[in-house]
Amino acid sequence: MKQPTRPSPGYTFVDASGRDHAPGPATGSKVKIRLEDHSVAVPFTGTLVDYILHLDFPGRGWYVVDLDTAIPIYSGPVAVILIQSRGGAGDDFLGDIPTHDPQGKKIIYYYKNPLEEMLTNPKSSLKEVTINVAEIRDRVILAEKRSSRSQLWVHSFATAQKAST
Repeated sequence: MKQPTRPSPGYTFVDASGRDHAPGPATGSKVKIRLEDHSVAVPFTGTLVDYILHLDFPGRGWYVVDLDTAIPIYSGPVAVILIQSRGGAGDDFLGDIPTHDPQGKKIIYYYKNPLEEMLTNPKSSLKEVTINVAEIRDRVILAEKRSSRSQLWVHSFATAQKAST
């Protein structure tokens, strides 16, 4: 009797992005944000109104989010925050696609720009993306459209979903 093939150790990474995205294509989208491990336990919504560059990480940036309701993230309630996806995003709910490659390695699907993929691609299978949420310490970044980490208070445990319109 033939033994079942066992997956070999290791992983194969596959880019599942539907397309490449220029900085800021999700501006105008509505998002629902949930802060993890935070006193604000109820998800809240806002609209992505602008995009600013992140000086510490070339090619990356932050979306400016105009919140529907002010939320206390670090200090008193704020009506404007910044969000950014945390690198690539894995996805465990892609339906009937291969889970292992021909060599038996587990396939890990990722997205180069998961937030943009989720919000701008109507056929995206992404339902939720892990994000950083930042409260602005120095409002000059909104005028200059660029920021560095020292100008922000960053909460790294949050998720975003496409909000119902």
